[in-house]
Amino acid sequence: MTRGLRDEFRVLAQPGGFPAEAEGVGATVGTTGADGRLSDAVRLLRLRATGMLHEGPYPSLDRLARTAAHQVRASSAVVSLVGADRRTVAGQSGPLPERTFCLIVVDTDAPLLICDARADERVARHPAVAEDVIAYAGFPVRSPDGYPLGAFGVLDDRPRDWEPRELLLIEDLAAAAETEIALRTSERELAATTRGLRHLLDNVPDAHVAVDTYGVVTGWSPAAEHLFGYSAIEAVGCAVADLIIPERFVAAHAAGLARMHSGGVSTLVGNRVELTARNRHGAEVPVEMSLLRTEGGFHAFLRDISDREAGRRELEQERARRALPYP
Repeated sequence: MTRGLRDEFRVLAQPGGFPAEAEGVGATVGTTGADGRLSDAVRLLRLRATGMLHEGPYPSLDRLARTAAHQVRASSAVVSLVGADRRTVAGQSGPLPERTFCLIVVDTDAPLLICDARADERVARHPAVAEDVIAYAGFPVRSPDGYPLGAFGVLDDRPRDWEPRELLLIEDLAAAAETEIALRTSERELAATTRGLRHLLDNVPDAHVAVDTYGVVTGWSPAAEHLFGYSAIEAVGCAVADLIIPERFVAAHAAGLARMHSGGVSTLVGNRVELTARNRHGAEVPVEMSLLRTEGGFHAFLRDISDREAGRRELEQERARRALPYP
């Protein structure tokens, strides 16, 4: 159990033992947000960040609820996410009433233990009692930075004396649900970041080509498709040397990769250099490249400088003409 949890259970098991901020609220306890927790802006922001308010239940959370109900032989269990004015069921086992005590858990950000709701003055007038929620053991489900997002609750339609081993199990399953929700939130945030980065890379004018440490293409932007003539479907998974590196430079490219695999330093990373590439049809294309290295490989940004090269040739030709002696 968490620090002081056994003491909290002893207090909550006593009539009148509900935390001070909710005392005297009776049937409305947990629905008013007397201490502002239910409507706390940061808490609601963390809750929305999960992306789980409009979908579900989720099979992984259903399994946790099912385990809880089965192991303690209760009628049902639920993983609830609690907003300012509504409750979302993210996981469940067994039939669920319309009302539970989950809002109380979030409103007080504390475990709640009820042995017989009908005789417990803290909740005796709560609407859940009329729906045969007689016994309840619930734990907060928090965000990684400690905001209560919801509750993991086990419900029974008969009075019961909760045993310490049962409470330990429910607490552990609540922690597992908390971890699952945190992982889903992280995955959602990562996916959003990836989409944003992909949108950025897809819309920069320079061609973006990503390769792994072995030179295999892992990313190919629309600008790269236009510059080199290969679609992303064709390019991803192929060796970059087979696509855009002229034959006479392939050996040097392979040597550079081998040098970095052995701990050497790239002479290209971090610099802007002019190189010669080739397109799908074998035609050589002068490009300016900026190369970045990441943990998983390299990101090259390439710009066609054919016009720049043509301008240089014209300038050189003009200088050569001016250098000729007059007739």
